[in-house]
Amino acid sequence: MKVSYVTHVQELTGGLKADPPRGTAKDLRDAVLAECAKKHNNYVAVTFSTPHRPRSTGPHSQSAHFNGHCQTISEETGQPMEDVRKYVKARAVSRGYPMLTDINGSPILDLWGNVQGASEADASVEECKLLIEEVHQLASEIDCVLVEDAA
Repeated sequence: MKVSYVTHVQELTGGLKADPPRGTAKDLRDAVLAECAKKHNNYVAVTFSTPHRPRSTGPHSQSAHFNGHCQTISEETGQPMEDVRKYVKARAVSRGYPMLTDINGSPILDLWGNVQGASEADASVEECKLLIEEVHQLASEIDCVLVEDAA
């Protein structure tokens, strides 16, 4: 079970306070805390991140746009789609796409010493736009014709 929400953080003596919005988010938070008390000896996972607009998913979305182009390039070049996705994400780092990093914020390099792009699962709208721009660039460099969704 997981609850995510954006809220204002207040500094308190010896800690932070990050209350959920009124209503459903608070109820869900309380349900998670109750489950953690019952099944996980009161341990709870806490994640801090900057707020961002999540990328769109589903038909006609940024995610479908990016992955559809990667699939086309994969079919055109004979490369596995996952390799195309990784390659595009690594290239997009030069555009400002986030690098894959370890817990200390240090880049995680691939086996050949190259930077890797972070997973697009947590990408913002703006970061996904960088991936789409990069996949368009790659397609133009290899003379691969991409079909844009008309809808």
